[in-house]
Amino acid sequence: MQLAMEAPTSYLPYISLLGDFDWVLTNVALKDQKYLNFYKEQKKQERVVVVDSGVNEEGFPRSIKEMDKIVREIDADFIIPPDVLGNKKKTLELLNDSIVLWGSEKLIPVLQGKDIPDVEDCLYFMRIRGFTKFCVPYDITNCDALSREKISLVDHAHTRYRVVKFIVRTYPDVEGLHLLGLTTLEEVVWYLREGLKIVSIDTGSPVLNALHTKRFGVDNLVPKGLYLDYEEKVLFPRDLDRLSRCYWNIAVLRRVMSSGSEFRNQIFVKERAKNVVG
Repeated sequence: MQLAMEAPTSYLPYISLLGDFDWVLTNVALKDQKYLNFYKEQKKQERVVVVDSGVNEEGFPRSIKEMDKIVREIDADFIIPPDVLGNKKKTLELLNDSIVLWGSEKLIPVLQGKDIPDVEDCLYFMRIRGFTKFCVPYDITNCDALSREKISLVDHAHTRYRVVKFIVRTYPDVEGLHLLGLTTLEEVVWYLREGLKIVSIDTGSPVLNALHTKRFGVDNLVPKGLYLDYEEKVLFPRDLDRLSRCYWNIAVLRRVMSSGSEFRNQIFVKERAKNVVG
């Protein structure tokens, strides 16, 4: 399972490379030139860079036009097309618009719906458009503002687990699933033990919890509804403790992600030209 880290701009030099690929939030990149420049440099270093609409942080997706500005500036390898929380119809409409602008090759669409049958319909229509790899949000079917913040991490984990299990068992030809956000470490273990085709995750949870003095495996994690402040500053030497907690949390998450599964695949893999001698 691969990992992409999210962190405040000033933390990125210390955190980003601990992930396997980079995850760019359009809403942050639009207003923070340093954040955008960091990922432009990452791309120059041949890191795989994915651009996301930022719907989780703002509750609504940035427009395709806004996303396209960031996609082009970074020369993104992959794009998470904008989705609307809990709304299958609007998500599919935005996917169609995304295909028109960017084509299908770079897109990894997000499953949405108000309940599991709705998600099933969403998956069906994405599959007939040729997609076999998908993103699954942490709050799938629990997307209204009240549910997102009031439902516990454990309940979010159980709901997504049921959705993922349904997807994999109903559609064995699905190639791989990406988790949008971390709920609990236990949820990751469930997928690994059952080989449920979870191949990657993006999350700011290790950093967010560290900034709230929480350590994975030791403390109760902060609830959903709290978000990273991307303007948070690293101030030495005081923040050595914060960084050490970040590294602890990432190490624990990495340990969990590396155990218990025979399933191996990748979603965000950049095709590289091969030298041919003839």
